[in-house]
Amino acid sequence: MGCTGHRPNKLNALNPDYSLRFSQFKPHTLKIYEALEEIVYTEKPDELNSGLALGSDIIWAAVALRQGIPLNAYVPFRGQEKKWSAQAQKDYHWILGQCKNIIICSEGGYTPEKMQIRNIKMTDDSNKMAVVWDGQRGGGTWNCLEYILQVKKPHIFIDYKFL
Repeated sequence: MGCTGHRPNKLNALNPDYSLRFSQFKPHTLKIYEALEEIVYTEKPDELNSGLALGSDIIWAAVALRQGIPLNAYVPFRGQEKKWSAQAQKDYHWILGQCKNIIICSEGGYTPEKMQIRNIKMTDDSNKMAVVWDGQRGGGTWNCLEYILQVKKPHIFIDYKFL
């Protein structure tokens, strides 16, 4: 099972340096975490897939690690974390070290297309997708959702505005 969703600036969720220190999660981040945890509790997946981007992806990875569920990382390209805060980079590398599999989806550095390539690979490899979405079109989450709908992948919406 995989997850796609918004970044911290849209979620207004993670602590200021976007790191994964649970003790410093904002209340809204905890609500997103709890909603994703409920999906995992209900669905009982054997493993979870995450793109490990800041925001929803990292929260999803946290659910996997805290629940002891094997995690697969779908990295769009090597170095996706290079512009993040030092703490967020440290957390990212720690999470990678815990992963069952690390799938590098594209070679070379950043281009917007590589994010969608990652989303497609992760969606194709997932039996179901959780989607943390605000209902607005445009952006990476919408692009991934369009693909999910196109290929008729089973999915669950989490409208974080109402948590």
